[in-house]
Amino acid sequence: MITQKELKELLHYAPDTGLFTRRITRHNHAAGSVVGFDHQGYRRTRIDKKNYMLHRLAFLYMEGDLPPAVDHINRVRDDNRWCNLRRSNWQHNATNKGMHSNNRSGLPGVHWCASKQRWIVQKMVNGKRINHTHRTLLDAAAERIR
Repeated sequence: MITQKELKELLHYAPDTGLFTRRITRHNHAAGSVVGFDHQGYRRTRIDKKNYMLHRLAFLYMEGDLPPAVDHINRVRDDNRWCNLRRSNWQHNATNKGMHSNNRSGLPGVHWCASKQRWIVQKMVNGKRINHTHRTLLDAAAERIR
């Protein structure tokens, strides 16, 4: 695991742009070049044969530790500006997701169940998944925001 000191010796992080650049030439990568390659929409790099997500390295660079999860506030995976990142955990990070592409209700956590002919509302309460059924989309929407 890389330390904050080692990271700062190898790379420079610009919090206002979210870009990492190399401080030194290493392995055919010139000093000053932008670091990172695309990995499922996120920016990632390899240091000493270990892969790191750049949004997590931003926390190491700025605060000295790697949190369990980092949330991109605007949900743009490669926007690693410091103002767009927040410390998170897996449960909280999962709540800042967009709707699934096949969502027909237009509401996160609400879907139509054809076999029951009702709208299903799914939400997490105290770490447990709760499902409620409703006849109308309006009732389901009201349930979702409670």
